Amino acid sequence: GDDYWIASFHIELANEMKYFDLKRIVVDENFINLYDIELIEGRAFESQMSTDIQNCIINEAALHKFGLGNSAINNRIRLPGKEEGKIIGVVRDFYFHSKHNAIEPLIICLAEEGGYTPLISVKFAKGQQENAVQVLSKEWEKFSPNSAISYTIAEEKIRSFYRNEERLNTIFKWGVVLS
Repeated sequence: GDDYWIASFHIELANEMKYFDLKRIVVDENFINLYDIELIEGRAFESQMSTDIQNCIINEAALHKFGLGNSAINNRIRLPGKEEGKIIGVVRDFYFHSKHNAIEPLIICLAEEGGYTPLISVKFAKGQQENAVQVLSKEWEKFSPNSAISYTIAEEKIRSFYRNEERLNTIFKWGVVLS
């Protein structure tokens, strides 16, 4: 919902490297499966593929922005500070912030081994939220005893996007009842 940056990069279009700025998220190889994101072309990142650190995945909106037609796989791409790589996959568009915003072009990059990761996603069984938070808190204490764990439950984050509409809807309903 709020952990993306703007990335400047070059992509091969019509046999020429062209410059773009695009929203970017940095993930690990489990991201696509963890969030059940539909891969419509190509493949996801693989931990055994050392070259994937230079490669990327784009969404459908980026595919259209670049004018790549139906296929972007193997188009060359160059991210700052990295070797030249390729587009290895295209994912179905998904909302990475409020549905009040149109889905924007997005580039998904693999996080470097041992690199800074501001967020960690954990999937737990339905009804196990409280237990999961307790287990994660204990692990966090071992990892970083001098700082408190900070977490957000995805469903709560999504609800926060639409809280104002819920309030407005309630006010509107009361207005109809009173009139």
